[in-house]
Amino acid sequence: MDSLNDKIELVEADLSAAKADLADAKRNNNDNLTIAYVNLVSSLVQQLAALQSRLPPAAVEINEPLTVLWKQLHEGPDTTSSTSILNCLPGSLLLSLTTPLFVRQSYVDISALILEHISTSTLATRFALSGSPGVGKSCFFFFLLFSISRRSTSSKFRVLYQLKSEFHLFSPDAPVLDINPENVSKLLQQSDIIYIVDGLDHNSPRVSWCHTIFISSARNEEYLSWCKQNRPRTYMFPVWSMSEVLVCRQYCYPDLDISVIEHRFRLLGGNARYIFGRDDYLFHLNAALQSANATLALKSAGSSRTDYPIAQMLFHAIVGDYDPKSSAPDDDDRRYGFTPTGDRESADVYRPSSTAGTIPYQFVFVDFASRYVCDELVRRHFFEILENLQVLIGAGPSAISSHLFESLGHFHLTHATRLLHLDARHLEGDRSVYDLVFPEVFHDPVWVDDVPDHLEEGKYYRPLSPTFPAVDAFTSKYMIQFTTSHRHMIKGIKEFRKLTTLYETPILLFFVPEHCFEDFKHQMYKGGAKFDHVAQSVVCLPITSPDHYTNLSGLKKRKSCHAPTV
Repeated sequence: MDSLNDKIELVEADLSAAKADLADAKRNNNDNLTIAYVNLVSSLVQQLAALQSRLPPAAVEINEPLTVLWKQLHEGPDTTSSTSILNCLPGSLLLSLTTPLFVRQSYVDISALILEHISTSTLATRFALSGSPGVGKSCFFFFLLFSISRRSTSSKFRVLYQLKSEFHLFSPDAPVLDINPENVSKLLQQSDIIYIVDGLDHNSPRVSWCHTIFISSARNEEYLSWCKQNRPRTYMFPVWSMSEVLVCRQYCYPDLDISVIEHRFRLLGGNARYIFGRDDYLFHLNAALQSANATLALKSAGSSRTDYPIAQMLFHAIVGDYDPKSSAPDDDDRRYGFTPTGDRESADVYRPSSTAGTIPYQFVFVDFASRYVCDELVRRHFFEILENLQVLIGAGPSAISSHLFESLGHFHLTHATRLLHLDARHLEGDRSVYDLVFPEVFHDPVWVDDVPDHLEEGKYYRPLSPTFPAVDAFTSKYMIQFTTSHRHMIKGIKEFRKLTTLYETPILLFFVPEHCFEDFKHQMYKGGAKFDHVAQSVVCLPITSPDHYTNLSGLKKRKSCHAPTV
């Protein structure tokens, strides 16, 4: 250290003398000497900066709680798989965490991707991590810190963590230091630093020449600006699946009743922040649903960000694999709680594809947070949704338009006050248009977890589980499927086969918007299954004119259709 300080003093003395000689050369109008001294001063400035960057940063003090955490991460049991726990002593965690950290599968996968790039790259790399609010982005830092300390190729790195205006330096086999912000720039020039920034309170990374990881909401303007300027590798955390929620509850929240967890998940979707930690979720959800901006937020729901804060309660970013060679997912692949690459008949957890060339954990599309949210938006803002839906469908198939159309259909069939007359067409044999009459008057739907043993007259059944892909609804006479696409493969063969046994003559009705009605054809079954005894028909559900819905009770065309609170 003394030799380094001696070198810095010598360079500083040479720089001071060179600046004095440069001033004399300028006063004497000696151009040749001026140019020579300008070059010399520039060279000495660079030498001084290089030497100063090797000095240890000035620490305000040793951060004792973080030092305890850092020691635990180094010495604790190996935790490299998902559904495991990082146990740390109380008081050693950032962000006021009071429970053990549940390790999500996405934590394991994304940290491995990041550290693989860092360990094989000869240049400083940039990473941008985002996801829907409440999915655990900030908590990922703890597992990433753990992974860096345990991975042989990354354990030599130091970690500089920025949270709001604070900087914490994690060095191998050393206490954690709180760094004065004025001294951070020297660290950011060093190649053994991994600079991690939490985007809380609109934080953004400083200019750096080291590996940089920016964790933030996609709604953060600083995040969007930084991504445009740095072109980082991007990854997105998926919303929580029901299976993840239940396992986390088992480890971290055993006193929270499972029925409460299931109820919150059905209302909120995979937002862990509200499922586990916020008792005021009903207030926030109801406020978002009732807001006049709820329908306006639909216009910005086609990207991973939105202009309306209430949208974080209503919409979730869906994550999947990005394959530059593949086309966009079909309409029937856009289902609640699943990514295009997921197998919704067996599991509800996103698993990265092993196909070469695909990039995992990428933003795919925006969907409603839950079926409940979609239904409530239609119920509370009926005419505004109707007008928006025509525009959304005209823009092409999407998860938003598909699910709005489905909720609109459910609303239509369960709120009619008189017989419904709709244009329909058989998809086999005589394909001429006929008048389909619904003689039954349905009211509130009957929610079912599985195929019931028998069907009652006058009941409108809706599957409760998002893992029931066979149909969207069924009555004692019809099985009902809503779609905005010309092609809709029938999946959930096991459930569908069981459902058809409840009918003497099974009839499957496809409700479609007007532009699909004429060209809609007989639909196939997944895996080439045969159901020759099931008759298929297509039904036109107009959405072009609000006047078509004047037979619906309790609705007037107004700016907002109010409803009882959640």
